[in-house]
Amino acid sequence: MKIFVAEYLCGGGMYDTPVDTIPPSLLREGTAMLRSIVDDLSRWADVCTPVDPRLPHLVDELNQGAIAQRWEGAFGEAGCDVASVIASEGDVAVQESGSVQTITMKEDAPPLAAWVEAALQCDATIVVVPETDQLLTKVVTMMRGAGVHVLAPSNAVIATMSDKWQTAKWLHREGIPHPDAWSLDVKRAKPVASRIVTTLTQPPTSNSCGDQCWVKPRDGCGAMGIRSYHDLRAALDAMQPHEFVQRHVPGRPASVLVMGCEADRSYALLPAVWQCIDQDAAKGSDEGCLVSGGGIGPVPESLQCRAHALAARVIDSLPGKLGGFVGIDMVLGDDARHDSVIEVNARLTTSYLGVRQMVHENLSRRLFEPVLSRPEVMVADEAIQWSA
Repeated sequence: MKIFVAEYLCGGGMYDTPVDTIPPSLLREGTAMLRSIVDDLSRWADVCTPVDPRLPHLVDELNQGAIAQRWEGAFGEAGCDVASVIASEGDVAVQESGSVQTITMKEDAPPLAAWVEAALQCDATIVVVPETDQLLTKVVTMMRGAGVHVLAPSNAVIATMSDKWQTAKWLHREGIPHPDAWSLDVKRAKPVASRIVTTLTQPPTSNSCGDQCWVKPRDGCGAMGIRSYHDLRAALDAMQPHEFVQRHVPGRPASVLVMGCEADRSYALLPAVWQCIDQDAAKGSDEGCLVSGGGIGPVPESLQCRAHALAARVIDSLPGKLGGFVGIDMVLGDDARHDSVIEVNARLTTSYLGVRQMVHENLSRRLFEPVLSRPEVMVADEAIQWSA
């Protein structure tokens, strides 16, 4: 089997942006996710991945992973013979090492046409693209339209989950716990609440002041652009048309990554993990910024059950069959009644960096091979910590 894996920032998506102006946190996260999923897939399949020519270190890092797997194979694990072949396909340089093939994108040119050309030669495709400016929706829609077999939820699900305001309304319609949220009604120039039947359909009054709230980009990725306010009215006044306001939920941030199986359309809930988010960076002023800093896990077993129950409600409510990855961010409160889904990402998330270290199996196989049991956690609670 041959699998095409493309990460937007590493694979040439930022071709028109100077490297030193790409947000370092997003580039680190993208690189870490690409290396992790390529390492796992290339243990049993051929992998093809595009690389931005301004990031030559990526080729060495990915090839080093393939070489390491070859030596592991000598000690009983399925590995691969390492070969290094330099070829030329038109204006695109191709380098192969073991079961990893890196394709160097053209400089100063959009990469999507080259992505499609390479993906059409593969059996399946995984893309890791940020939601910003609806990029994830556009990339998956275009590739599927060209005949590429993309492992991901439906186009409609991706579009909804890429807009955090639309996600809020969907979660409330489905009766899934989610913080109260507001967005701007541009026509009437006043806030509109995300609930359909609630007192929040009216703009908050002066007695709503004093509530901590977050102002977030509707197409946000990671913790970028998120601001904290200690007054709901102030947050609503500061909200811009591309943003929405979300009420703060007390508790500890957690995340569950879900994998959909290609063979039978079942899904697997991976171990829940804590998100390391520096909320203190957003305190001490009327307007502060949120900072994301990796994760730690697995969460204790009693909380695993609560996190999985909430994640299953989300997945079971999604229309269509699940494919690829879905990451569900949530807050676990004092008890299950106070647990709440915060957002849903229709793609691979950084939780995978830690989860793959907690189990004695190659999780990437679950994308294609049905497994009845959940991944067995082989480490103690909160024993694994990571950052991108």
